[in-house]
Amino acid sequence: MAKTKFTMIGMTSSGKSCYITAMYMKMAVGMDAFTLTTDEDTRKKLERDIRTLREPIGVSRFPSATQNNEESIRKYEFQLNKDRKEIITFEMMDYAGGALVDYGAVYDEVKQSIEESTALYIFIDGKSLCSDDPEERRENVYYDCAMTITPLLQEFANSHEGALPPVVFVITKSDLCKHFVSDSELTALVKELFSPAFSDNTISYMCAISLGDDISEDEYKGRFRPINVHLPFFLGCYHEYVAQYQILKADVEDSNWQLEKEKRQALNAAEKENKKFFIFKNDEFINARREAAKTAKKFIDENNNLVDATKKMATIFGKRLEQESDSFKCFKNGVEQGEFRAFEL
Repeated sequence: MAKTKFTMIGMTSSGKSCYITAMYMKMAVGMDAFTLTTDEDTRKKLERDIRTLREPIGVSRFPSATQNNEESIRKYEFQLNKDRKEIITFEMMDYAGGALVDYGAVYDEVKQSIEESTALYIFIDGKSLCSDDPEERRENVYYDCAMTITPLLQEFANSHEGALPPVVFVITKSDLCKHFVSDSELTALVKELFSPAFSDNTISYMCAISLGDDISEDEYKGRFRPINVHLPFFLGCYHEYVAQYQILKADVEDSNWQLEKEKRQALNAAEKENKKFFIFKNDEFINARREAAKTAKKFIDENNNLVDATKKMATIFGKRLEQESDSFKCFKNGVEQGEFRAFEL
């Protein structure tokens, strides 16, 4: 069972399924010694979709959207590996856009999934921004996405004392919309229409992605060459490891304090017994106390190693994101940061 969950929401055909396919393509063969693996059925499906995406056959090359029926939820389970070792297992939950409109059982599942998720991905269809009229661009994003998703964000925040997980806004089809909307206009538009994600005590990101800079050319017969698809994924992994580190550090501090106490008590008892006249010494007791002290030290070392390993992974992801911070935007408490800076751990 996956230890981590990421939730993806967006309206129908906003690009969630294509994102999963492209992200897997980018990570499956390795990136910075990271590789992504999955179960055989999922791998076969994704590989079929990747091969189809590479075919210059027009719009039929794209994976089908998640349907709003009994299969309104697609769950992808992956394992992220580094240097041939599995480091994290996670689920990516893809909810059909229509399910958000119907406000049925799936809608409640979405809210539950957000609660269980390290990060929330909101997909904005870049095609909504493909208009020469700024007001029409705003209206398209409002009606195509924000009108449904922003109330969901607010509902979730209201039921969780104002808290939201880190939110990553994924602007899809950037190869199309980059010709119509400026960076500053897009930032202002997203902040206005999805305001709960840019209030106090929030962390949010914006990242524009594409399946290829020229994929839409000649009626979608251009080259499949994904751009920036690893960044939203790396942001989620970064926050997962930061959260794990913060929890582990607090737990280990408490555990190690108790273990140090047990170790001292065991050594003191062994030393006290050892000072007795030899005919009264209990060597078995002394050895048992010394072994207890060794065991306590072993647990302390294991705890410290686990914390250090978790911190190391958070640092690796943080540094990688710092190197590419010009490819996405970072907001803290709604304020745009000049560049991404990893937390001090």
